[in-house]
Amino acid sequence: MLPIVLLGFVAALVSATTHIVESPCELLKRLLPSEIILRNETRYTEVANKNWATNARRAPSCIVVANNTRSLQEAVKNLTRNSIQFAIRSGGHMIKPGGSNIDNGVLIDLSRLNEIEYNAIGQVARVGGGARWGDVYKALEPHNVTVVGGRLDDIGVGGLILGGGLSWLSSRHGLACDNVVNFEVILANGTLINANATSSTDLYKALKGGGNNFGVVTHFTISTYAIGAVWGGIRYYAPEQFPALISAFSQYQLGPQDPDASIMIQAPLTNSSFGVLLNIAYSRPFADPPAFDVFKSIPIALDTTSIRSYSSLISGASNPDITQLPRWDWRTATLAANATLYTEVYNITTKAPELQSLSQLQSGTFVFNMQPIPVQTVKAAKALGGNSLGLSEEPQVWVQYLMAWWHEEDDHKAYSLSKAIMDRVNQAANKANDSLDYVFMNDASQDQNVISSYGRDNVISMKKVQEKYDSTKAFQELVRGGFKLP
Repeated sequence: MLPIVLLGFVAALVSATTHIVESPCELLKRLLPSEIILRNETRYTEVANKNWATNARRAPSCIVVANNTRSLQEAVKNLTRNSIQFAIRSGGHMIKPGGSNIDNGVLIDLSRLNEIEYNAIGQVARVGGGARWGDVYKALEPHNVTVVGGRLDDIGVGGLILGGGLSWLSSRHGLACDNVVNFEVILANGTLINANATSSTDLYKALKGGGNNFGVVTHFTISTYAIGAVWGGIRYYAPEQFPALISAFSQYQLGPQDPDASIMIQAPLTNSSFGVLLNIAYSRPFADPPAFDVFKSIPIALDTTSIRSYSSLISGASNPDITQLPRWDWRTATLAANATLYTEVYNITTKAPELQSLSQLQSGTFVFNMQPIPVQTVKAAKALGGNSLGLSEEPQVWVQYLMAWWHEEDDHKAYSLSKAIMDRVNQAANKANDSLDYVFMNDASQDQNVISSYGRDNVISMKKVQEKYDSTKAFQELVRGGFKLP
């Protein structure tokens, strides 16, 4: 029998050896046994593949599905302390490869942090970062209020807000990020703090468009607004009506602005059977309000507009025939309002030779979107304390290209085709002196310099915030997803 002292030494050696060889996932499993999913567990594949686009999915070493904020604090603290790379996923709608997932690192899945609590006295809603917008709208509907949030019901709350967040209510109330009154944030060392208009005000502003660069946002407290029935839906037009719609779009944007009105034009150019779609939203229960009169003379092929609940308007926005495609990319640019330039952008896009190459890919799909951003959207942001986006206070349009295809081997070709078209659009805008720097994070492609587009002063301010709240640069160097500070 070994002496007691020697037994103690052996036990310590085994313990030390065990500590040395213990993997990060084993460590987390020991600390949070019910909240860690390992690769060999049956539920791993389902949870790992929750990212909406196939090309955004990855194979993490393990997944943290935290039950509460305290557990997530423990996980973040241990990940950063041990220099373990990790990704953060709210709803997983970001299509950037690895944007909200990771290979051979740890994925933090926020889906269990999905509380939705309405405070009638404060006129705010406290929403978990893993909630989906459709659930938020439905939870608030019995109270006859809503929040400025996503235009699709399956998008995660956290990713949309931290990227800016364009809403059907943005014409009156600004972007989704502008309407957050408090961010509950886990810093790199596991500390939980609140960032708002009176506490950590520098971080509060930086998070309004700052993505995942500063911490894990667990909960958002968001201003609510009274709402009842609304009017809206989708109007479908034959492809030959597209030039008339572009002309009407310009008149709509450059004419008198109704802050209750919002539109978006979508055109699936590689599938003419869809025609051209005009998405319409009016935040009051009035059918065909004068704000949309400029479109009246254009013949409609199919009309789904009606007076309905706001949650119904949101849930009716997806086209299942398109959203079932597996691999996606989108790309965006911001242009100053200019009717002549819009026509040139239309001609560049619809006549692009790349469309033929894209359509030859299996399920190759290309959708052209135009979203008008009124001055009031930018003014509302400033009235609510400002954000980090650097938006120019002028009428503008956010142009977006969406592409879908089937096979991984076509990824590079699909990315390069859309970039080639957008490069020509940017060249035309530069020639007309109507190119604006801003790149909308929620619609950006993997190679676009999003945060650089916010402007030099905002970038400097955000770097100071990063140095103050994350001096070890954990969210720059360990969290590789999203769009990083330049």
